[in-house]
Amino acid sequence: MLRRLAASMPENLDDLDDDLSLDATQYVATFRGRQLVLTKPEWQSLLRLAKTTGKVVPREELRSLLWGNDTLSHDRELDQLAASLNQKLAGRDGAAPLIVKVAETGYRLLRKEQALPLSA
Repeated sequence: MLRRLAASMPENLDDLDDDLSLDATQYVATFRGRQLVLTKPEWQSLLRLAKTTGKVVPREELRSLLWGNDTLSHDRELDQLAASLNQKLAGRDGAAPLIVKVAETGYRLLRKEQALPLSA
């Protein structure tokens, strides 16, 4: 599934925004100039979300991508995965979350202009 997804995408997703770039051929994610160390599920999820940045990716689609036909819910794991990705994307900067949960629907990777600043 990852190969099919990677094959259907451009080799580099540098134009996502100024901060995030993904190299689907090398499996490398870079955020604000620093390379991210991602698990396979984190990479797969970020790649899928990046393909439709700004749009909602349904939970069912992410579950199918990560766990195939497994009939277990995995909702909690998806929440934890999104939290882990947000933590890695924020790094030491403490930036606002870029991956947001859309209640009862799925997840969205925000475009730079959609991201909310952290409140003081």
